[in-house]
Amino acid sequence: MWGWTPEQAIIQAFDIQLNYDRDKLVVLVEGPTDEKYINKALEVFGLKHLPVIVQWVGRKEAAGNKFTGDTALNHTREYLLLNHNISNNKFLLLYDSDTNIRDADNNSGNLYIRKSPKNEENELFKIGVENLLTLPPDFPKDKFYKTVTRPDNYGGSIVTQSLEKTALCEYICNELEESQQRVYLS
Repeated sequence: MWGWTPEQAIIQAFDIQLNYDRDKLVVLVEGPTDEKYINKALEVFGLKHLPVIVQWVGRKEAAGNKFTGDTALNHTREYLLLNHNISNNKFLLLYDSDTNIRDADNNSGNLYIRKSPKNEENELFKIGVENLLTLPPDFPKDKFYKTVTRPDNYGGSIVTQSLEKTALCEYICNELEESQQRVYLS
């Protein structure tokens, strides 16, 4: 760690690349599924030619994802503001609609901060990038929930269901036909 340049420190901490093609807008997002959904949307809507790179700020480790979410974007924002000369690229930090961000819709030099719009029509997923999805009436939601049952202190059970975000993302981005992907990602 000693003797690292600021660029080496940010690369190690957030596992992001800073030597992007200079003519591209770099969109940094909160999570790995955000990156996959946005890149898939660019693909299925014929927009891959746009000069944009979408990348998740974070790092995958055996124990799970590290340095991720809005906190990682906040740290990246501070780093880019303090070290504005490390890259000639324009950076867009794209937060989820449910993130409480104090300076959304703010620009500072080559740094742009935005928040995704809230999709009021998505009544199932009220937060996260999943809120942006357009769910068809026949959406197989039960396929993407994990149920955990544990005993409580009174001899009963506590049942929790949680969304398996990665499985949902893989289903939409890799298993569906392109015409169906357009529906979900529109």
